[in-house]
Amino acid sequence: MGDPVLTSVVESFRSQFRPRNLFHISSWVRDYTRADFRGDLVAGLTVGVMLVPQGMAYAVLAGVPPIYGLYASLVPLIVYPIFGTSRHLAIGVMAIDMLILSAGLSALAEVGTAEYVQLAITLAVMVGAIQMLMGTLRLGFVVNLLSRPVISGFTAAAALTIGVTQLKNLLGIPLPRTSDVFVLVSEAMQRIADIHVITVVIGVGGIILLLVLRRFAPIAPGSLIAVVIATLAVYALRLEANGVEIVGDVPTGLPGPEMPSLSITTLKDLLPTAITLSLVQFM
Repeated sequence: MGDPVLTSVVESFRSQFRPRNLFHISSWVRDYTRADFRGDLVAGLTVGVMLVPQGMAYAVLAGVPPIYGLYASLVPLIVYPIFGTSRHLAIGVMAIDMLILSAGLSALAEVGTAEYVQLAITLAVMVGAIQMLMGTLRLGFVVNLLSRPVISGFTAAAALTIGVTQLKNLLGIPLPRTSDVFVLVSEAMQRIADIHVITVVIGVGGIILLLVLRRFAPIAPGSLIAVVIATLAVYALRLEANGVEIVGDVPTGLPGPEMPSLSITTLKDLLPTAITLSLVQFM
């Protein structure tokens, strides 16, 4: 008789990769109705409109060109309905993930360079492979070992860190790329005289608009409204000529397929960040 643990793992692996279990779309597409399509169409348009500014913003947070945020938002939404098991799960880039990615990669390459982007793609492949392995080994019970206070504390700390890292964009001043909250606040206070007034007005105005809409019109898509108003203001008043930083031209189309760097050295350097991302996403 063989090792029962190994046998269980092999059987789990075989089960997950049987066509019926792999392509979960086959379990619901036959019962899909026209009413379902109408509801999904409205939901899809809503998510799609919001996803454009959100995806680009998260890409900037990660340190890669904005177009990669759109790539990372588009592909999962196409692939997940085919292989995914949940009809209510939102798939795409997340702020916490982008912060971890930036912290892990900035020590290995200069932010925004081709090498940095290549490392980000390689990291994505590694995280996917690790999570597939975790799923095959049925490690979902790990989530039960994490207490709610720990998860709440991590989420709150991540929100604070993400907010502080955006001080440079809110104030229009250069700040070091670090996740150290105290360093960022100290640097911002030292350069408070260099703030860009128009940038501050746009940022603070957007925050106030979000708060007002949430209070008096909670159904309204506050984030989308803020983005549209800010975009129109920058375009109409030509604020980029007055020092307001804009995204600029975004490439069209999709990039050609290309293998990421899979050298042993690269994989070894990225492994700690890949494991961290895998566990955080698993929660």
